[in-house]
Amino acid sequence: MTITLTGVTSNGEKISKEFSKDMDYLFFNSKDVCSIDLTPLGECPNLEAVNLYSNKLEKIDLTPLRRCKKLKKLNLNRNSLKDIDLTPLSQCENLKVLELASNQFMSINLNPLSNCNQLTHLILDGNKLTMVNLKPLSKCKELLWLVLENNKLVHIDLEPLMQCKNLIHIDLSFNQLTTIDLQPLSIMENLEEIYLWDNNLGPIDISPLRGCKKLKHLYIKKDHPIEWKDTILNEKELPEHLRKSWVKSIRAAREKYLRERKVDS
Repeated sequence: MTITLTGVTSNGEKISKEFSKDMDYLFFNSKDVCSIDLTPLGECPNLEAVNLYSNKLEKIDLTPLRRCKKLKKLNLNRNSLKDIDLTPLSQCENLKVLELASNQFMSINLNPLSNCNQLTHLILDGNKLTMVNLKPLSKCKELLWLVLENNKLVHIDLEPLMQCKNLIHIDLSFNQLTTIDLQPLSIMENLEEIYLWDNNLGPIDISPLRGCKKLKHLYIKKDHPIEWKDTILNEKELPEHLRKSWVKSIRAAREKYLRERKVDS
């Protein structure tokens, strides 16, 4: 048994392709389609991945996907979407990867993702987001990667991520952040990388990061990561051109670390 997906290209041409109802992976990428009807996918109970990246989609109705209970991945990267209703994904409790990079979103409602308890990757880079409410992600305790690079964020509240204790990678680079509170990340024992470069940040307190035992890199400027060992923030490991501007917070973190353990500096 087969289904037929039909899309319309940017020059108005209809394009159709047949797929087996038993398929687990769908690839309908790089077809130059600006619209597509996903209704037939509601008849594909084994579908695990939907790949529609590198098209010119301007809108999309995800409603048929609510019947795809095995769906683990949805890739809509590199389209022209300005808005999207994620509500149908609240029925996709096995969803692990949601990729929405390189579109034109100015805002996005993540509330439906609060029911996606298995979500590990949320990719939203390359949009026009000025703010994102991360509160729904507090239910996504398996989250590993959060990518918000290259948007227009002026503020971000990381507190909801305190429930995402498996987080290993967070990218907030190429935004317009002027301040950031890293305290919510202090309990992230698995966190390995934080990207903050190319923002408008002044001095920030990075002392909370001493609790991130696996942290390898804090990227503040391109190609210049900050590293430390044994959770002690050591100014000597800073690149020379960053050392002066960050030495105060580095020293404060180190002194507090030593005080708490009653060790002479």
